[in-house]
Amino acid sequence: MTSVTVNSLARSIYSVSSETLNEVDDDVVVEGNGVVLESDSDSTVIGKNYTVDDLYSEEPPSEYCVGGYHRGYIGEVLGPDDRYVLLRKLGWGGYCTVWLANDRRGDRYVAIKIHKSRTEYSYAARKELKLLRKIQGVAKGSSHAGSSHVVELLDAFSHLGPHGLHICLVFEPLNESLLSLQGQFHQGGKCYLKEIGTTCVKDGLPLELAKEVTRQVLLALDFLHKECGIVHSDIKPENVMLEFPELPSKWEVVRFLHEYSLQEQKRSGSDSTKSTVSNPLPSPFFQAFTDDVKGFSKPDFSQVCGKDWKSFFKVKLVDFGNACPLSDKTQGYNVQTFEYRAPEIFLQYPGWGYAADIWSVACLFSEMCTARYLFRADNSWLQVSSQLELFSTTLGPASGSFLDKCFLFKDYRHCVKNCQFRSISENLRKELGVERVLAQKIEQFMVPMLRWDPAERADAMTCANHPFLSNGKLIYVGKLRGTIAKPLSMKPPLVKSLKNILRTGSLSF
Repeated sequence: MTSVTVNSLARSIYSVSSETLNEVDDDVVVEGNGVVLESDSDSTVIGKNYTVDDLYSEEPPSEYCVGGYHRGYIGEVLGPDDRYVLLRKLGWGGYCTVWLANDRRGDRYVAIKIHKSRTEYSYAARKELKLLRKIQGVAKGSSHAGSSHVVELLDAFSHLGPHGLHICLVFEPLNESLLSLQGQFHQGGKCYLKEIGTTCVKDGLPLELAKEVTRQVLLALDFLHKECGIVHSDIKPENVMLEFPELPSKWEVVRFLHEYSLQEQKRSGSDSTKSTVSNPLPSPFFQAFTDDVKGFSKPDFSQVCGKDWKSFFKVKLVDFGNACPLSDKTQGYNVQTFEYRAPEIFLQYPGWGYAADIWSVACLFSEMCTARYLFRADNSWLQVSSQLELFSTTLGPASGSFLDKCFLFKDYRHCVKNCQFRSISENLRKELGVERVLAQKIEQFMVPMLRWDPAERADAMTCANHPFLSNGKLIYVGKLRGTIAKPLSMKPPLVKSLKNILRTGSLSF
């Protein structure tokens, strides 16, 4: 299974059930220090520790209440003029659910984030909308290579439901999250992407894939930092989406899968349209894909072999719910998911900014290669003291000049005492068995991104241009020889019922 990431009952309710959000007030603010999301509160279907149990977790039913989630259902119509028809619930986060929908006006598929209706989530959604529109405005006139690596906002509107007013953001549908790929590699089944490159450790992503993902994420951040003046502040696997333009898109099988569920529903007599269970689309890279979608063979990697890795896939950053302009950091220090959080956030360095994103990218790259967090204590508690101690063990002690600028410098001196230093390359070799030369190259790439003092950290473009991230051509692997000659086929009765749904936005048998 995969998840799609590609991300407010205001006391005064709007007088209409659906309002197009054409403008966002300039004075929109987030109350207090911002919306505080716990470390994994906004992660999607596959959990951060890659446990199988987390694959099937759902949002708490108690959150379907006034101020909470909207209880969407298959066939529900949303938006001005009933523009969007909900087809499938893709996943959920701590502050929204995500639905696949048909845009009847544009005759296309879209992904809709339906936010909770409590006041703080409504404000946060409007703030995200404002930033997304700013980014898109800059991107239109930009030639920066990273401008195309940010998710595209298509529309925004509000929906008044039984639980209050929900801000809905409409995005381009994206194919595969980095988190879902990591989850597939950790499961017992077969992921075809394992065969396209070399891995550092068992269950790690191919090194070539990890390097190219990292390079494109850095390009996106350089665009956000230098041309938009925005800090993303939540770089992690579920916020990195991948598109594979030369391989079959799972959006091509949406109709087939949706029709199959309707057929089963009709046969069993059950009414699953009211269900709020997540039903992510299957990944074309997972072995079960060909079992789920009859008549559709496994992806044919032979057609991309010999081409540049740059053309194999395209990364897009998503979820700007915690992003902020560098000049207006209203969240304070309530940013970044715990495992990717930079030391300046833990220690409350007032000058934190773009460099915090760079730290997160280093953590992301390491996780892709090693299938484990770069910084995470063995105990189950997420403790600041444990993180600071791990930083010191891996990077050496923080400088006094940096600590003197931090509000919580005493916490560091209390937590970090007599740590035994062991470098990144040494950890890779002794703990994971990575070959010495490769371990040293990885360390040389990562260390400039992991300086204690953010002022000394390399910027995004410098990291993106690092020689280590250069890749050769995709290698040809005989096992991946295949065919995609068979087109998707649907049985005539099912095609008719699907057309009825897309035309009327309701279910009728």
